[in-house]
Amino acid sequence: SIERHKSGLSLSTKERKDKLGERITALQQLVSPYGKTDTASVLLEGMQYIQFLQEQVKVLSAPYLQATTPTNTQERKDKLGERITALQQLVSPYGKTDTASVLLEGMQYIQFLQEQVKVLSAPYLQATTPTNTQE
Repeated sequence: SIERHKSGLSLSTKERKDKLGERITALQQLVSPYGKTDTASVLLEGMQYIQFLQEQVKVLSAPYLQATTPTNTQERKDKLGERITALQQLVSPYGKTDTASVLLEGMQYIQFLQEQVKVLSAPYLQATTPTNTQE
């Protein structure tokens, strides 16, 4: 009973380690396909790449955002309404326009895009498996 529990734990630990390894490899392929492959380097590259992308989003979105932040409730509501409308146009231009529906559509669309990235990047992330040889 104790042995079975230990072997089940080991398998679960091995599965977690394998999954972590796969994800580190996938991250490495995204952020630095020709760079270092050790976990610490991949995580550092990932953090730097995220910061780079955040800065790019900030710079590129600046023309679309007002320079001043809203100071009163009506301005905040207006800005929120504008952003909900913009999101709705991105994710479901002919769908419902209420905030809850737009946010739900946005979440579902993000999940869809994440799945597409996962599926489309799989061929690039799979390690080649040795072919069976007859002896």
